Amino acid sequence: MTSVRLGPDSVGAHYALWEAGAMNGRSDVTRQAVRETLRIDPQHAWALGPRAEHAGVDAAGPPLTGAGAELPASADAHATALAADPQAHRLRKGLDGALFRILRGTRWLALLCLVIAVLAARIFPTDDDPVELPGPFGTRLYALAVMAAVRGFGAWRRYRRMRTGLRPSLRSLVRRLGRAELIVGQAVWCTPIAVVIVTAPWSERIVPQVLFWVALVPTLLTVWFDRASIRA
Repeated sequence: MTSVRLGPDSVGAHYALWEAGAMNGRSDVTRQAVRETLRIDPQHAWALGPRAEHAGVDAAGPPLTGAGAELPASADAHATALAADPQAHRLRKGLDGALFRILRGTRWLALLCLVIAVLAARIFPTDDDPVELPGPFGTRLYALAVMAAVRGFGAWRRYRRMRTGLRPSLRSLVRRLGRAELIVGQAVWCTPIAVVIVTAPWSERIVPQVLFWVALVPTLLTVWFDRASIRA
């Protein structure tokens, strides 16, 4: 810190401070060193790496209550750092992790639409539920509009901060990682099933119930695989 005070525009001094802070577990010191280095040189390779890693830590959270809005920013930070240091494996891994979490969000949106469809279609009635099938057309139409809003707003929230250059990386991740391709397939699979459940004029409950379980159970069974892959 004394060397930084004597040479505030010296990248080497800030790098030494960053190393000292990292060895002593002082995240506040390391973040300050990264910020000051990027102030001096916004494209400095070593500082872009820690900044992206900090963004990844900030954005890592549970799929429904985590910092989903920060995930595109984390992916953008990793992509910027990777452009400065293309051979950094940890940055490539961090970028893949941020993009993977973005894909997970699309699946949770599809599951939410599936639950909305089930509630609107009344395919699992309670003992005091007098509604016969098919359910009220107005209710099912309203549920369809809510589902469209959920998917539209969710996609806008996830992708509005993602720069255009990250989209090829997202497609590349789907091709390279089998679990990412599975997530996309499950999101695509659950959404049409939800639409069919809520729009079809069912006269019996057995068929929509089977469709619901076929969509729900395999999807939930793969959630813990996703969490394991993020930790790997």
